[in-house]
Amino acid sequence: TIISVVLILLFSESLILFLVDIYGIRELVQGFLIAFLGIVTGMILLILDYYIVMYQEKVQYKLQREKYIQQEKYLSALEKSYQDLRKARHDYQNTLLAIQGAINEKNILEAENYLKEILKQTNNDTKNEAKILFNLNKIKLSGIRNLLAVKIKKMQEFGIKYTMEVIDD
Repeated sequence: TIISVVLILLFSESLILFLVDIYGIRELVQGFLIAFLGIVTGMILLILDYYIVMYQEKVQYKLQREKYIQQEKYLSALEKSYQDLRKARHDYQNTLLAIQGAINEKNILEAENYLKEILKQTNNDTKNEAKILFNLNKIKLSGIRNLLAVKIKKMQEFGIKYTMEVIDD
């Protein structure tokens, strides 16, 4: 099939050159060929421009989609943080009510023990978070710092033990 196409093109070229010589229209055919090549070149440039624009739109769409996904992840993390805050506030209110109930019943020893246990747990949590924040604050790139903070929080939620060391510059 390729050979037949090449033979047809060669035959067509020979026929056109033969007719041009017979009728003496070489300049007319040359003008036509130049115009034809200009039109074909213009069409190729338009097609290339179309594909370049389509490619740029595709890249722009991908970037916007990635940005949207990142925003969704951020909003999800923000919502989770808000829910955690609400839970902590609820737990705090319950703790205060339990202490108040023990005091109202004149059970001071129970209230003291409960308060000591809560302060101990809060102190441990605060120390851990302060240690994490101290190490994370050494990281200059906020994107990496925030990513690590989210991952550390997830590890803590799942009870995964970890160590982290950030070396000062």
